[in-house]
Amino acid sequence: MFNLHPSDDSGLLDTLFADSDESRAANGRRVRIPSWLIYPIIAVLSVWTFGYISGLFPYLGRYERSEHNRSSPFASNDNPVGTLSLPYAYLFKGQTLFIDYDVQQEGRVHLNIFLYHRRNVLSGLGPYTYARINDSGKGRLTYTVPVSGLYEISPSAMGSLDGYNIRYQVTWGATWANGLGGLPTAPRPAQQMPPAKDLDPALRLLPSLEP
Repeated sequence: MFNLHPSDDSGLLDTLFADSDESRAANGRRVRIPSWLIYPIIAVLSVWTFGYISGLFPYLGRYERSEHNRSSPFASNDNPVGTLSLPYAYLFKGQTLFIDYDVQQEGRVHLNIFLYHRRNVLSGLGPYTYARINDSGKGRLTYTVPVSGLYEISPSAMGSLDGYNIRYQVTWGATWANGLGGLPTAPRPAQQMPPAKDLDPALRLLPSLEP
């Protein structure tokens, strides 16, 4: 009554598996990085490493941000994300850390630039120091690194609820005493940051920054 014909599914399966293999191969080709690209990356890293160690190009990071607050308890940020770098740097004992800043502000507001020594990434903050910038203008902070380790540079603006505007750019780097380049030229005489001190061991909080 019924005429049964042999199924030709094997041909269909072969086609499906072939297409799948080709798709995987195509996907592999799309994500594969050309091997020649590693050479310019190594060259750039080598040039930067030489410039940093020699002192000819001592820069390590940069952060830029703008805030405005119009009689509100919350600041509105035009550019709330740091640019071009992470806030961390591994510094060696005896290096001179320099932090250049450019601040433009209106109203009752100031900029705090914190420097934390992290004993390690997991244990949280270690000793810290900070400088307070009260006026608009450019300047430089310096800090002689007392012990090798991971450091964090963290700018933070604090202002009045009456309303304020502030825009700041912070750039940092480090040099050795016998570096070829020395410290880059500063817009004005540098201000030495005070020695670091430990956070309150009970609260693990920063003390009040208000005068």
